[in-house]
Amino acid sequence: MLSVVLLAALVSAGVGAGYSVARPLLDDGSAYLARDDKVAHVNGESRKIDAQTGPLAAGGEPLQITRLGDGRLVAVNKKDGTYTVIDPSTMLPTGPKSAVPDGGSEIEGISTASGGYVINKRTGAVREVPAPGRPAGAPIQLPPGIRAAVPAGNSMWLLVPDGRILEVTGGRVVRTVRLDAPVIGITVADGHAVAVTRAGRAFALDAGGPRSVGELRLSGDRILLGSWRGAGRYVLGVDTRSRRAAALDPRTGHVEVADLAAQPGSLLGAPVVLDDTVYVPDYSAPGLRRFNASTGAMRQTVPAEGWRHGEPFDLQVSGGRIWANNQFQRWAITVDRSGNARFPDLGQGGTTSRAPDPGSGRGPVGTPVRRPVRAKPGSGAGVPSRNRLPGRGEGNGPGSGSGNGRGTPKPSPPPAQQARPVPDVVGLTKESACRLIRNAGHRCVASIDPTPVTDNSRLGVVTAQNPGQGAVPSDRRVTITYPNSFVVPDVKGGLQEDGCDRLQRLGMNCDAKLGDPPPDAQQTGRVYGQTPAAGQVAKQGDTATLTYYGTNPTVPSVVGLDRDEACSRLQGAGFACADNHELAGNFRVVNRQDAAGQQLPPNTPINIYWSPWRAVPFYITETSPNVWTMQQGGGTFLVGRAYTAADGNIPGARPVNQFSCTSGQRCRGLEPNRFYSRLQAWDGWVNEGPAAVFMSCGADTKPIYRVWKDVGAQRRYGITDSPTSWGAEDSEQLGCVWP
Repeated sequence: MLSVVLLAALVSAGVGAGYSVARPLLDDGSAYLARDDKVAHVNGESRKIDAQTGPLAAGGEPLQITRLGDGRLVAVNKKDGTYTVIDPSTMLPTGPKSAVPDGGSEIEGISTASGGYVINKRTGAVREVPAPGRPAGAPIQLPPGIRAAVPAGNSMWLLVPDGRILEVTGGRVVRTVRLDAPVIGITVADGHAVAVTRAGRAFALDAGGPRSVGELRLSGDRILLGSWRGAGRYVLGVDTRSRRAAALDPRTGHVEVADLAAQPGSLLGAPVVLDDTVYVPDYSAPGLRRFNASTGAMRQTVPAEGWRHGEPFDLQVSGGRIWANNQFQRWAITVDRSGNARFPDLGQGGTTSRAPDPGSGRGPVGTPVRRPVRAKPGSGAGVPSRNRLPGRGEGNGPGSGSGNGRGTPKPSPPPAQQARPVPDVVGLTKESACRLIRNAGHRCVASIDPTPVTDNSRLGVVTAQNPGQGAVPSDRRVTITYPNSFVVPDVKGGLQEDGCDRLQRLGMNCDAKLGDPPPDAQQTGRVYGQTPAAGQVAKQGDTATLTYYGTNPTVPSVVGLDRDEACSRLQGAGFACADNHELAGNFRVVNRQDAAGQQLPPNTPINIYWSPWRAVPFYITETSPNVWTMQQGGGTFLVGRAYTAADGNIPGARPVNQFSCTSGQRCRGLEPNRFYSRLQAWDGWVNEGPAAVFMSCGADTKPIYRVWKDVGAQRRYGITDSPTSWGAEDSEQLGCVWP
């Protein structure tokens, strides 16, 4: 699949004789998309191909394109393990193809602000793409099995199998980061690389070390993080098991979780974001599910009509637009900032700058743009009937973006005299087939193919049509035949998790039930009962029940652990983690839990209790003779650990206000003078607001008092935990602190 990052503006340059390619600008909404065996520059305004390369792949070989920080393109052939560097001003290779040893689908191009890399995730080899005229440096060898790689600024961040996160800058590893909890992946948000733990905790990888930015409210190992090819302000994640998505704002910690309303077993991909709208690819539908990152509200799905059911496609943000593209499909999808979708027809034409045979020494020959024949709406001319989406790209079809942005009604069938030949719809989903048939002026009639399938990607896909392509039936009826049932596979003997996963991919719901104790240790977790049985016929949405050997697991003790590590241990033992907040002296450390040591059914929620509020030390310092000031971080005498004014919402909060007096009789002989109180006002004194937030007194806390006494003409104030030893004439309890 093709992926592109557009990072730099381009200018015009001549190609061949008498022809110039208009180089793309940042604001023209353009993208580089793979089209069959080439790479094409598609203008976002005209939705037409401006220029394209010569062949870069054999038939059916997928391409991935990455725009480097210096403007060049790197085209990776994901089949044969080679890559080609392309000059976008000419759309020509800058040199021969480069081969990556043991390459293939695990090769990926990564773009940084000033350059880029080609990595082989399987072998761990990392190659910097050298600047023009500079020799390539020595490859970096990292541990095999790189789990993820993302760019941020001039660096590339990689997650390796042992859980370490490596920062690569200038062709070498410059930093290693390790979190205390298992990491499921890394992504990019708000310009920073972000690591996410299995428990859903997100950490920005800043120069000063990992910095917590909030919780994604998704957990487990089935989370797909946001693609760096469409990164924005938010940390994004999709739980492929629950079919929910989350957007976390790292600036505020606010998170929204949306139910994508995808079917069980749907194949979902890594999300991207444009402004505040998150787009999640649904390969099964197929289409783009989307929601608002700041409110969680779902928006109308953008359908990928005519695309193959269950076939992955590329999704990226380029030129201020969403671009979805299948290299081998005629139609692309682009969505602007207002949410208006267009469906460019890229099936014909384009400019080819023919690549010379490497080493031949002969230059390219440019050829002028050949545009697709544009038929009048409704004529059907100029575009073959297969894969044609009438109205797409003309501004008046479904998803064209015209209207009020709340969705476009389905088009009405044309009048009888406008009926066109029946299109070829075999191999399309039933929904796409019926739309094409209706748009050709005919009625779509469904017929069920009684033959069950064994692959859910074929469910609902048309296997036959009557009449066939090109006919114009007198009764305007076209019957499509498709299967809606499948043969239930045999999952007995396998692990319960694997069995459920296989059935869910067929569209079934899976109800796993703990059964008898295992006859031996090797049978633990293995399925011995299955309903419906293997070989029976079922439909999507049916429920399968799997009974497996096992005993109720024991709840581990997690008291004293960090919250993320505690949840990871509970989830690893087969339980759900249920957060409960309570005030405690330790920040994000589990103070107590329920059911430790008990044997309970799997997935039972286990309550853990911890404090999300961080207590900080407060001190008092004599800032002028006999005048004491309370402050955070350091001073003469430690008062204790309490909370800042930002944590005024802690349970039992007791804000402590700072009062000051600079001159006059009210200052009681000390100018300036200062005291701290829970009062809101004092005559002649200025309330400067909360200096700290103390709490109600309880276990493991100590009380703190405002004290005062008169010495001659002076009223002296202090803060202490012992009014008697201070010699106070009177006191006010301010609240309690942690020692």
